[in-house]
Amino acid sequence: GPKTTVEQHQKLSQYLKQNTRQSENVRTDTVHFLKVDEAVQTGLDNHFNLLLGMADHLNDNQAHILDSTDYQPLPPATKERPLTVPGEIQLAEYGLDDFYIAHSDNSWTNGYDTSNTDSGAVIRRNFRQWTCILYCNDDWTTEMGGALRIYRDSFSQATPSQAVEECDYVDVYPENGRMILFDSRMVHAVLKNKSMTPRRALTIWINRPNDSGVQGEVYY
Repeated sequence: GPKTTVEQHQKLSQYLKQNTRQSENVRTDTVHFLKVDEAVQTGLDNHFNLLLGMADHLNDNQAHILDSTDYQPLPPATKERPLTVPGEIQLAEYGLDDFYIAHSDNSWTNGYDTSNTDSGAVIRRNFRQWTCILYCNDDWTTEMGGALRIYRDSFSQATPSQAVEECDYVDVYPENGRMILFDSRMVHAVLKNKSMTPRRALTIWINRPNDSGVQGEVYY
């Protein structure tokens, strides 16, 4: 993916003012949701367009076939093109000692319990299907920490803690221009940034709106 320059980083800093609504025991990063005009103003229009174009790319390559469903798509999704994107991307910055504990971007509402489908226990919390992240950090080394840790085969774990205990993992370091795409249901974490250098990433969630009865997002 495209790399982020020093000048672009300087322009991005004006937007990084506010932490998320979540507890500091869960995550400590600072976030902002970039709109198209802000992306243009900061010189990140190529980054923005690449991330927003991922739904079209996946639809064109029929990535949704990997996970067939009986649920019906909701507009603007269609059966032929079931994947959609929002109109903004998340900018996140992790400073020294910042982290995000193990979590799923689209978890089960009440844990995974196929014996209790009538209660809606196996309904996901939102429409997120894929998580796509573009990293922005020059000269990042393993000693600096801040890896994205993805727990393999963690789709069906009842809780993130269960995934941490039972699943193998892979660590991805946030090098400038590196882009990663993974299933939003997988459990993952951002390990503590051990460096004085801010760790920045741009994220988009590719959605699959349908009539499954999801509860809606609680946190970003």
